[in-house]
Amino acid sequence: MNAPMKTKTSLLLLAGMLALIPPCDAAEPTAEAVLNATGIRHGIFVHVGASDGGLAEALAQKEQVLVNALALDPATEAQLRQRFVKAGIHGQATAGRVGADALLPLADNLAAIVVADLDAVTTVKREELLRVLRPLGKAYLQRGGQWSVVTKPRSADTDDWAQYYHDAAMSDLSADRVSGPARGLQWQAGPQDTHSDGVRVIDDVVIGRDAEGLWARDAFSGLPLWRRPGLLPATRFGLLVDSERVYIYPAGQHGPPTPGRCQLALDLRTGKTVLEYTAGLTFEPPAEKPKDPAVAKKFQQDLADRARDFQARLIDGLLIQESGAGLAVLDAKSGKRLWGTEAPEGLVWAHPLATSDTLYAVQGTWARSASYTHWPVTVVERVLAMDLRTGRQRWIWEWKNEMPAIFAAQAKADATPDAPTLPGSGGVKKTDLESPGRRIAVAYNMALDQGRLVFAVRAELKNLILSNGLVRQLVLDAKTGKFVAYGRTPADEWPGGGSLGAGHSGFRVLPVGGRWWLPNIIGVFGSVDPAAPTDASKFDRAYSKLLRPVGCTVYRASPNYLFGSLTTYALDGSGVQHTQAARTTCDVGAFPANGMSFLTPNACHCQPYLPGSTVFHTRKPQAAQDDGRLERGNARAAAAPATATADAWPMYLRDNMRTSWNETALPATLRQAWTQRPAQPPAGLIGQEWSNQWFGQGPVTGLSVAEGVGVLALTDRQEVLAVDPASGAERWRVAVDGRVDSQPTIYRGAVYLGTRAGWLYCLNRDTGALVWRFRAAPRLERMVSYGQLESPWPLFGTVTVDAEGVWAVAGRHNDCDGGLWWWRLDATTGEARASGRFGRDELRSGISGTGSLDFDDVTKDVSAGANSPAVTDGKQLLLSRLYCKRENGTLQPWNLIGPSKPGFWGGGVKPASYWQAMFDTGLLVPGNYGLLCRDALSTYEKKSAYGYVYGRQIAYHADRFVCIGGSPGNILGRMGEGHSRILSFRRLPTVVEKERPNLKEPTKPIRALAGAEQLWENALPITQRGGVTCALAVAGNSVLAGISVTEAGQAQAREREPMPHRLLVLGLADGKQQQEFPLPAKPILGGISAVAGRVYVATEDGSITCFAAGREQSR
Repeated sequence: MNAPMKTKTSLLLLAGMLALIPPCDAAEPTAEAVLNATGIRHGIFVHVGASDGGLAEALAQKEQVLVNALALDPATEAQLRQRFVKAGIHGQATAGRVGADALLPLADNLAAIVVADLDAVTTVKREELLRVLRPLGKAYLQRGGQWSVVTKPRSADTDDWAQYYHDAAMSDLSADRVSGPARGLQWQAGPQDTHSDGVRVIDDVVIGRDAEGLWARDAFSGLPLWRRPGLLPATRFGLLVDSERVYIYPAGQHGPPTPGRCQLALDLRTGKTVLEYTAGLTFEPPAEKPKDPAVAKKFQQDLADRARDFQARLIDGLLIQESGAGLAVLDAKSGKRLWGTEAPEGLVWAHPLATSDTLYAVQGTWARSASYTHWPVTVVERVLAMDLRTGRQRWIWEWKNEMPAIFAAQAKADATPDAPTLPGSGGVKKTDLESPGRRIAVAYNMALDQGRLVFAVRAELKNLILSNGLVRQLVLDAKTGKFVAYGRTPADEWPGGGSLGAGHSGFRVLPVGGRWWLPNIIGVFGSVDPAAPTDASKFDRAYSKLLRPVGCTVYRASPNYLFGSLTTYALDGSGVQHTQAARTTCDVGAFPANGMSFLTPNACHCQPYLPGSTVFHTRKPQAAQDDGRLERGNARAAAAPATATADAWPMYLRDNMRTSWNETALPATLRQAWTQRPAQPPAGLIGQEWSNQWFGQGPVTGLSVAEGVGVLALTDRQEVLAVDPASGAERWRVAVDGRVDSQPTIYRGAVYLGTRAGWLYCLNRDTGALVWRFRAAPRLERMVSYGQLESPWPLFGTVTVDAEGVWAVAGRHNDCDGGLWWWRLDATTGEARASGRFGRDELRSGISGTGSLDFDDVTKDVSAGANSPAVTDGKQLLLSRLYCKRENGTLQPWNLIGPSKPGFWGGGVKPASYWQAMFDTGLLVPGNYGLLCRDALSTYEKKSAYGYVYGRQIAYHADRFVCIGGSPGNILGRMGEGHSRILSFRRLPTVVEKERPNLKEPTKPIRALAGAEQLWENALPITQRGGVTCALAVAGNSVLAGISVTEAGQAQAREREPMPHRLLVLGLADGKQQQEFPLPAKPILGGISAVAGRVYVATEDGSITCFAAGREQSR
């Protein structure tokens, strides 16, 4: 815990009591009164006992905040919702009501401000108000006619994570005793921009970044405080925070810092620059530009290397900077330089570790190629201890003076002719050892514990820099610098062997719980006794056989757990708790702070992980609230058509099988018939959060057209809109509770839709009047996702309806918040006919990792799966990696555990029952991000599949299908290429072996499995030169593709200038272009519908454009 935070916390605790601020005016509070009294202008504001919505409206219009107005009865809740719709703030201001049990429908520790007149709201207890208030949040309460402010203190059992290694001592150890197993989602935010910088958490603020720049958020709700576009850290090790400032070494346009730039300090609460550390380390160019190209190139490379390894530490008001050969200590507040020094020629500094009076650091040569991503790893030549405030050297230890003799003695002891392998090495051959005098070690990190410096090193083998090294530990006395120990670790019996390759950069030492734990990037070697660190009889290998439970990760620690991303290892050896719900990009891991686990977006999509920046709490799921699930309206469904017509597009991707294919042909020529724009893209910080929403791509959804009406949703404004399909004229509009991420479903006189608040609605098709609504979420609870209040158990907007009823699945992931709840409801009455859950109250435990990307679960439960718009043919129902059979009106999951991967990484063919089963469904199989996700060009997504072809979008009918970015067979390890070409295939009767060209080695074709043969590939320039195909559908003999020209090269500019967004009409038989039309903005995923000779396209500017029969228009 940082010293400034301790001071603030101690002031707030006030002997364990809540701090009362002097009373404010006794009048009914205004927005100005609330803001002035609390001093908070970000986050979630909750008004308990709201009656007319005036306070909520004023707050939403004045500040970039979310406001939740909680009424005391249903009628007032409805009136509040209508007021917010009329004011144009619905979504930012939302209505709810206090539960019959006097509980607030909000997660713990969420709101920045709670306002309540306790003289009027007598049923809600003060403790309940404080439950939903976040630490350091403020309750503005009236009692006895007086308004006062109550501040909720921060728990003494929680901690910050203010530096990359937590603190200046590089401990990677949080004092947080609340953080632990990640059971549920506290908040989620976009965009899905992956990086390795992690987050920094201080008090109630979290600092992070995306591709656009640096940001600050409320640590408990994820809502934005500020953004600094264009300001990004040059390295993750130079991003620090304290209770007043953010410290960042800024990157230049192409990654490394611009020469001459220095570290900056920003105001923590505003993001404004307050100081430039010009007296510190800068990357100054030569006085004269080198004329010799080789010299100029060397300077640029040195600049990049130094920027990559720039590190900073904060301790007791001092800012320590290290980069390359430079080391400096500054006064953090003023920027004054206290001292600086340079390493000897050819050497660099690494791993600066500071205590209150001493600075330790390693000197050596760069081991650049040993980095997995960009860890500052260095060959150990010297270790120095210096006075922190003066730089005076206290001692120096040199590898060359001590280690050759130790290795020579060790070589004699190991010289047994009958043993070809090295003892305690996991089978490493003796012939791989370097000679004693030439052995070196690469240091991955340094830790301080019990007066000793301990180094995690990879050492001793030949060609160490580029290849493997033995896993070893080096121990020195921190006070004197004298050698203490060197030698074995628990890695000698690790399943991966006793050596590490050059890529395994996560190896480190974590002193915690009286042991030294030694994790690496894919597991935990074990722990050692600090009193005898190399004594193998005292090694603990409790977790050494569990490999990659959640992929490659960096490990961190708390007093109770090791955190390997979202896998927690109990330090007492009692077990592991694990969730597959989310993970970070390789080499980053989770950051335990504020009683939660903070994760950055993930670049590896080998499981159905939750997208975006995610923060998990430790609270166990509570019992379901079954009372009041079904609410009936005053309407009935409209009259159903006498006969159903096949020429309809009644839901997202057209039908329950999500085929995106209508057999009815289009007119020979089309022209634009009408455009309506019922919603506008949002503005401001909150609006930017909405724009980053992963499930849903714009202000409006696509248009469902059936039974003579068109229905869409205004996604973030939480409204449903019906229009005349021929003219676009509005017929009715209804506000609902929760964001609607995809187009509603029209079925037999009714409109069905789900909301992200967990409600399933049935509306009259002709009037929009409520027939019934059903709460599919297990509890009335809200958290924050992409800038809005959502249920932890949301529903997708599109709903599956058939003869058996309405099928709904509430939740995000079966390893999060207790899992996914499924329901089958009577379509007419909304009454539940069957239900179940995919998930459990506690996380997975006792799992046995396989070292691959898929894992067996010894509980033999359903493998990890996530929610998605369901795909069903009446016999099967498919979600993301969660596949069910429909039997007797229920869902029975297939028990497909640990699927193998045929041809993984493009290797040999390994027939697998899992993939054959997916092929045999005859259905579109949702990818790891489901069927409704923000379009991405990454190859590593395990995209949706049909006929053993993986693509970004697929339209199919029987054995014919068309896709975007298709990959026939598993030729890419993680399925799905990133290109934007449009391809047509014919599905084969079964999966066969085929050869495919190898672009890297043309003489070695790739053998892979294939389930389809390619018929044609669209070769139009627009799909080759920066045009991103965003939406796809088939109507009769035409392929409809929505294109957006996004790249900025000269060739793209020629296409973008006349028509940046367009609808292409291609021939289904040959893929040749037939027509082309301009669109007002980028099309959204699944945003094309084709019905009765008309084509409807939804775009990101909030428009719906209709094309109908007519004379062809020119470009």
